[in-house]
Amino acid sequence: MKLHTLVARPERAGDQILRPAPGLSYRRFMALVMVGELGVSTQRALADPDGERTLGELGGPSEPWSLANQKQGYPRLMRYLTRSFAVGALRRGKGIEQFLGPVDVAGEPAIRWVSVDPRGGQYRVAVHLGRDPDDESVRDLANLLPLDPAEEQYVGEGRELALVPDPETAITQAETLADAVPGQWVNCGVAGEGYADLVRSRRGVT
Repeated sequence: MKLHTLVARPERAGDQILRPAPGLSYRRFMALVMVGELGVSTQRALADPDGERTLGELGGPSEPWSLANQKQGYPRLMRYLTRSFAVGALRRGKGIEQFLGPVDVAGEPAIRWVSVDPRGGQYRVAVHLGRDPDDESVRDLANLLPLDPAEEQYVGEGRELALVPDPETAITQAETLADAVPGQWVNCGVAGEGYADLVRSRRGVT
């Protein structure tokens, strides 16, 4: 079987799946994925000749596609990083994070999330505690009012749980110390989609 035939088959299958969304082909859909995830807007950036970012890095099922695209009738896309891509992101200097869910702090609604960030050749694991505004439009969790005294001086830094020399250990530490779920890591800045899902679920909206 020729290579172009193998490439064409998944494209045709993707076109069939996306048929309910008018004017949205599989190729256009994947371009939107790249733009939405990486914030790029040029063909060169999308091609990424250095090979540092791939569609595989976007992972399998996880975070939902943007609300705007859902309103357009486009299918939901979930994005969790596979373990290897989470490690790869950290090695390239990119942070990862995970939304942990709602908690109660002295009677005040709050939410938790955990982050792993490269710091000077090491990897910092931190847990964050912020006020729950009950607003699905709030996606930048780092800007929420912190409820942990550890963040009084440096808002958005969270409470440090570990500082380790390699990314694999950092992820394991986050899963052990913060009860993060293996296989549910997302790129930095995407955990807010998990919070938006929580707010929508309270209203019975999927």
